[in-house]
Amino acid sequence: MDSKRHEFLTTMVTILGRLSETSTSKGEPLLASMLALAKKEAEDALRHACDLDRLAAERMQRSAMHSWRACDQDVAAVAEAQQAAEQAA
Repeated sequence: MDSKRHEFLTTMVTILGRLSETSTSKGEPLLASMLALAKKEAEDALRHACDLDRLAAERMQRSAMHSWRACDQDVAAVAEAQQAAEQAA
């Protein structure tokens, strides 16, 4: 996740939490509960975005490992072909 999105979601969670607390202290339970729900949604969005970033990083790592394995296999195949050619000659 880019830093701006992370910063935005983190700020939203903080602001919604403060507004919910303020609404509760001012005797506005309905508004406070709606703000608390919105805060939970923002927390879920932040968690989901972090999970997606983690999965993307794991996928990239696996892809890079696969690339290296494929290169190693190609090098081994070339070496085998060279050995076979030398033995045939």
